Amino acid sequence: MPVILRRIQHQKFKYHTEIAGDSWDLRTQIEALEVWMINHGSTLDTQYEWVADVGFTTRMDATGGGPPITKRLMSECIKANLEIYLSEYGSHSPTSTLKTDFSS
Repeated sequence: MPVILRRIQHQKFKYHTEIAGDSWDLRTQIEALEVWMINHGSTLDTQYEWVADVGFTTRMDATGGGPPITKRLMSECIKANLEIYLSEYGSHSPTSTLKTDFSS
């Protein structure tokens, strides 16, 4: 699942963009979100609240750890009035597909 960026308007989520393609890997998504925020975060209208929904699955070989949410990413999110939602989905094999409409 890509990272889905949404604006909150009138207590409803409004789709804005997707980041990180079809990756379900948390590290890939967090790193892509940080790069996107550094390069494009200033384009987000801070009069609105924003959400970056990071949907991920646990790694089959996971034994702990994970990607850092750096101070730089946190700072960019605060400047843009953006919160990060972590949405964990059940494990599935790399060949299976999880079909969901994330555009709303």
